[in-house]
Parts: sequence; C-alpha cells; structure tokens
Amino acid sequence: MMEAKEILTDNLTESLNQSQRYIVIAFGASGFILLLALGTPGDIKAPIGPAELLVGKPVAIALSFAVFWVAAVMGSFYVSRIETIIILLHDPDIVIASATYPSILTIRPHLLRYGATLVAPVLAVIALCQMYDYRLLGVWQFGGIFLLIAPHLSLAYQLREAVGESVRDQRAIEKVCAKEKTATGATITAAQCLVIRNYGRDADSVVRVKTEDGDTYFFVAHFGDTVRRLTPEQAIELGLIRGCS
Repeated sequence: MMEAKEILTDNLTESLNQSQRYIVIAFGASGFILLLALGTPGDIKAPIGPAELLVGKPVAIALSFAVFWVAAVMGSFYVSRIETIIILLHDPDIVIASATYPSILTIRPHLLRYGATLVAPVLAVIALCQMYDYRLLGVWQFGGIFLLIAPHLSLAYQLREAVGESVRDQRAIEKVCAKEKTATGATITAAQCLVIRNYGRDADSVVRVKTEDGDTYFFVAHFGDTVRRLTPEQAIELGLIRGCS
C-alpha cells in the first residue's frame, strides 16, 4: 500500500506535467489564432474527436479562443493544486527533489517562466488588433479583452516564483541559522538572512546574514546538510561584495 507522501509526490509531478501541458496548449491556440487572423478567408479543418470537419474561419477563431481561455483556467487550477500539495507534504527535501522535474514551472530564471505564460496573451491581443483594428477602442471592448486574458495574467502571477523556490529559500535559511547556533552559539533570525538567487549554481543557494559585525555569506547545498561559510576572497570572486581597489 502506498504511503501518503508517495501519493502526494506522484500528484505533484503529475500536476507539474498537466500545468505545463495546458500552458503549451494555450500558446498553440494563440499562435493558431494569429495565423487565422493573418490568413485568407476560407474553410478550415477542425479535429472533432476522431473526425475532421470543415468549419468557417469565424467558427475556427471562436473555437481557438475558447481553447485559449480554458487552457489558462485549467493551468491555473493545477498550479493552485501544486501549492496545496507542497503544504501537505511538509517535507522540503521531497519538494526540492520534485522541483527538479523538467517543466516550465520549475525554471528558476524569471524571464523564461514569464515568457512562457505571457507570450500567448500577447499573440492573442495582436490577433484581435489585426482582425478588428480601431473597433477595439471602447470600454466594453477593453473589458472583453481583459476577461479573455485574465486567466493568463493570473497564471503568470501564480508563477512569479518557480515551483519549490520558496521552500528552497526557507530551508537554506534554516540550515544557516542551525549551523551558526551549533558552531558559535549565536542566535540568527530569519529576518537577518537573505537568499541571493544563484541561478548559475543549481546545486546550492547563497545566503547573506546581516549582523552588527557586517555581512557574512554561506553556501547551502540543496540536498544534504552541507553549509559552508564563504571567505571574503570567495565572496569577492563571486561578485557578492566589492574588493578594495
């Protein structure tokens, strides 16, 4: 019989997979809408189950917009489930391990993640401008456009951090606080710590600790208990502090 953590881990991986799938579907739908907007009028083959039916261009555009909107809603739903599963797991090591799953949602640099979620609504708005031009100028038109892209904006907001990033940061801070308590007896609070995002080194995090004596930097491995204090020379080499000229 599977344990609860195994079920939650499987559900987390599946939610990552499904979320990415709907993000890709939304992107594909927006690209298809743009192609229809730029293309010539005519019937289009639309796959309906196992068969293909010829539909007019307006119907094809309407169906594509429906897919575009529903895909974002479903993607947002699965992302919210991911957040719930992470809370239920209550195990940083499992969450961080699951966050190594190759997915748009686990990409740590913000630009790539935002690009994957926001390119679709941008393409959809460009297609609308191409089709309707100045007729989009109006309160009701702007309201309709906002409702159309709102699920995509919500999805982008949900993914303002990579999945597992906050768990990784919290774990790194806790490791540093425990390390300093054991090594020097000093009590360090989370308010004194700041995680510096280190996208070039996915294997560890850099934590800056602010004290009365100045700033101290630590490398914290994402797995295991390795916490290493950086020397001033190492901090200068990594660009964390400026060296004396």
